[in-house]
Amino acid sequence: MRPIYRIVVPFSILALHSCGATAKKSHSSTSAKADDSTAATNGYDAVLCGVSGWSDNSGYSFNADAWNPQGDGYQCLSIINASSPTDAGFDATWYWPDDPGNVHSFPHVTYPLTDLPSALSNITTLRLAAGWAMTPGSVSTARGLEKRAAFDLDGLEDIGATANVAFDMFLDEDPENSTNATLAGYEIMIWIGRVGTPYPLGYDSGNASCYTQQLGSFNFSLFTGLNSHNASVFTWVSTTDQLTFDEDISPLLQYLWRNDLVSADVLLGVIEFGSEAYYASGNVTFSAGQFAIDVLNGDPPNFSLDAIGKDCPKPKKSNAKAKARPAELSVVVVFAICTFVALSQGNGILF
Repeated sequence: MRPIYRIVVPFSILALHSCGATAKKSHSSTSAKADDSTAATNGYDAVLCGVSGWSDNSGYSFNADAWNPQGDGYQCLSIINASSPTDAGFDATWYWPDDPGNVHSFPHVTYPLTDLPSALSNITTLRLAAGWAMTPGSVSTARGLEKRAAFDLDGLEDIGATANVAFDMFLDEDPENSTNATLAGYEIMIWIGRVGTPYPLGYDSGNASCYTQQLGSFNFSLFTGLNSHNASVFTWVSTTDQLTFDEDISPLLQYLWRNDLVSADVLLGVIEFGSEAYYASGNVTFSAGQFAIDVLNGDPPNFSLDAIGKDCPKPKKSNAKAKARPAELSVVVVFAICTFVALSQGNGILF
C-alpha cells in the first residue's frame, strides 16, 4: 500500500489568473518518455526515472513511480519490448539508503482494462500472470526476464534490502473513480514475494491466522487496515515466494465480498504489478515480465472458502461514499489560496 497525494484543480479554478502559480503533476498523472537515445544503445525501448510513466500499443503501461524519494536515493525503470503484448517487461534499478521503514517507490506495469471495471460479484474468472527476479546490483543491457538471475536472497540480505513483490488493485463504487488509483476508495494487494521485513497495513493487529485462503498450491493470509485517507486496504500475503505466478485470483476476491468485508457491488478498475521498495544500502534490480490477464464476467462460481475463526473480529470497513475525495478538498483549498492572493494584491475575483 502506498499513499497517493494529489491536488485536482478544476478548469474553472485554473481560470483565476490572479493565483499566478502552476501546480506540479502528481506521480499518478505524469506521463513522459525518457531518454530514448540512451535506451536504444542497450536494447531498451525507454528509460523512466523519478515519477514518469509511459505506454505503447501493447495495452500495458509502465511507471517508475518513485513517489517518495529520500536523500541520495534514486530509481530508474527500463522497458523491454514495450510494443509487444506478450514479451513486454522491465528492469527497475533502485537505491534507497535512508528511511528504511517507509516505501519510496513502486516500479510497476498496469494491465490493460480488458472487461473492466466490473463488480466483484460479476467476476467469474480473473487470471493474472507475471514473473519476476530480484538481485543486488544494476543492469545495463536488455536481456529479458528468462535470462536474468532469479532471486539472489543472500545477496539482497547482505545489503539489507527490504521490498515486496505484489499485484495492486483499486476499486470504488463509482465507475470513474474505480479506474483512478488516486480516487479509488478501496485497495487490494496480493504479495507474492518478500525480502527483508516489509509489513502490510494491519500487520500489528494480531489477526494473521484469522483470515486465510488457499489459491492453487499456495496459502495466503489476509491483513486489513485503513490508510491515511480512510480507505480500506486488504493485503493478501503469500506464505512462500512465487517467482512465477499464473493463477485465477477470483477466490481471493470472492473471500472478501462473501464474508462481507467489502461490498459485492464494488467495481474493480485498476490492476498493477510491481515491487514496493523500502531500503537497501546498495543497488537493487527488480525485473518483471511474462504478463498476462484474462477476465471473464458473469455468474461467479461458488468457491470453497476458508472460514473466519469464531474468535476473530471482522476488520473495520471504511465508508468510502462518505469520505472526502481529494478532488472535493482541492476545490476548497485552491479557492481559499486564490482568494487570499487576489485580495492581498487588491484584485477582485470575477466568476
